[in-house]
Amino acid sequence: MIARLRAVALGLLVTGCMLFTTKKEGAHLRKDLDEVRGEMATQRQALDAQLARAQTEVEKLQKVLDEGTHLLARNSADLGAQVQQMQATVEQLTGQMDEARHELEALRKELGEARAQVDAKIAELAAGTVKALPEGKDALFAEGERQYQSKSYEEARRALRQFINKHATDPRADNARFLVGEAYFHEARYAAAIGEYQKVIDGHPKGDVVADAFWKNGVAFFKLKSCTEARVFLQEMMRRFPKSPLSKKARETLDEIDKVRKNKSKCSS
Repeated sequence: MIARLRAVALGLLVTGCMLFTTKKEGAHLRKDLDEVRGEMATQRQALDAQLARAQTEVEKLQKVLDEGTHLLARNSADLGAQVQQMQATVEQLTGQMDEARHELEALRKELGEARAQVDAKIAELAAGTVKALPEGKDALFAEGERQYQSKSYEEARRALRQFINKHATDPRADNARFLVGEAYFHEARYAAAIGEYQKVIDGHPKGDVVADAFWKNGVAFFKLKSCTEARVFLQEMMRRFPKSPLSKKARETLDEIDKVRKNKSKCSS
C-alpha cells in the first residue's frame, strides 16, 4: 500500500508540474486514490480493533493485578495475626510449663523434707522425746499458731499438719495450710513454701487467705529469681482481688521486678 501511495504522490507531482493531464489518466489517478483511501480506512479499522482488544487485555490484567495485590495484603494481614496468636499461645504455654515445673520441683523438695521429718520423728518417738500434741481441734490449732509466733517453725508445722489431717473441713484449714507455707518462707525454704501456698489456692479458692497465697507465691518466686512466674501470680492476684489491701504490695513488687528483670543475677527467668 505504501508503494501505491508513493506512486500516487509522484503522479500528482508530475501532474502538477506538467499542468495538464489526460482525462483517462485523471480517472485512473482518482481510482488509485480511492483504493488507497479504502485500504487506509480498512487498516485504520483493523488498528482500532487491535487497540480495543489490547486495551481490554490491559484492563483485565490490571484487574487481576489489583485482585492479587488485595489478596496478598489480606493474606499478609491474616498471616501476621496468626503468627501473633501463635506467639501468644506459645508464651502462655511456656509460662504454664514453667509454673508446673516449679510446682513439681517444690513438691519433690517437700516430699523429701517430709520423709526426712518422718524419719526424725520416728527416731524421736523411739527415744521418747517428742512432745504430745493437744487432742481438741481448737487447742491443736492454737498450738500451731503459738509455735509459729515463737518461731518454732518445725513444731508449728507439726501441729498445723495434724490439724489439717484431722480437721480438713474446718473453716480454719486454709489458714493452717497458709501458716505451714509461712513457716517454710521464714526459713527461706521458698520452694516448699510455694507448694503450700499453691495448696491454699487450689484447695480453698474461696478462702479468706487465697489472696495472701497468691501474693506470697509471687514474692517466693521472686526470691527464687523466677521473675516470670512471680509476675504471673502477682498480676493474677491483682486481677482477682483488686480491692485487697495486698494489691498495693503486689504493685510495688511488680515495679521492683520490672527494675531488675534484665539483671540475670536477680531474674533468671
